Amino acid sequence: VKLSYLVLDAAEIDEAEAADEAELRRRYEEEIQRFRQPEQRRARHILITLDARADEQAAAEAAARAQAARERVLAGEDFAGLAAELSEDPGSAAQGGDLGLFASGLMDPAFDQAAFALEQGEISEPVRSRFGYHLIEVTEIQPGTVKPFEEVRGQLAQEAAKSSAEGLYYDWAERLANLTYENPDSLEPAAEALGMELKTSDWITRDGGEGLLAHPRVLAAAFSGEVLDEGLNSELIEPERDALQAVVLRVLEHE
Repeated sequence: VKLSYLVLDAAEIDEAEAADEAELRRRYEEEIQRFRQPEQRRARHILITLDARADEQAAAEAAARAQAARERVLAGEDFAGLAAELSEDPGSAAQGGDLGLFASGLMDPAFDQAAFALEQGEISEPVRSRFGYHLIEVTEIQPGTVKPFEEVRGQLAQEAAKSSAEGLYYDWAERLANLTYENPDSLEPAAEALGMELKTSDWITRDGGEGLLAHPRVLAAAFSGEVLDEGLNSELIEPERDALQAVVLRVLEHE
């Protein structure tokens, strides 16, 4: 078949208006949580492991070992050195118990609650988690911050432009679908009304052509009874909906 077709592409719609400064600032205020960097803390710990199913005696012994380690730290011994000696966390013991920076909600809940309640440099009481007993020291606190408007203005402008283009695309798609349905035997009225270029394909087989004309949905429409045998315009076809592209076609010639 040889096809006549119209292609609607959001990327080529040039009526989208750039958002003004007031609109961008409104978006910023409404979506400010996106630009918020939560407080982060750096901590180190000494872990005395304990099976979650351990009996009271085993739990008491582990707690006593953790408390003994705490007393050694409070007496002046180096926390990192004690972590290397005593901690049973294989991932951090060699680093002096250091766990790096983390935000709230990433650690075991009991550990998290204790770590975010400590002052910097304060040594916790033994804290029981599902892994065992921890001694925790917060070594750094990075307060939460919010990216300023000026830093994210470009991102907001891009998003606003995309949103505007999408809105126009769906409006144009509806108009295109209506015009080609109301004039089922020609695409020219829709092309003229919308200022779109009416394209013509080379001869294509059921194996497909190039670009959009290779897509199975487009081929299925081109060779459907309604389009091929009755000579009507196809319905609006969106080969890949998220791509914001649509095509309407009709058969010009058939062999």
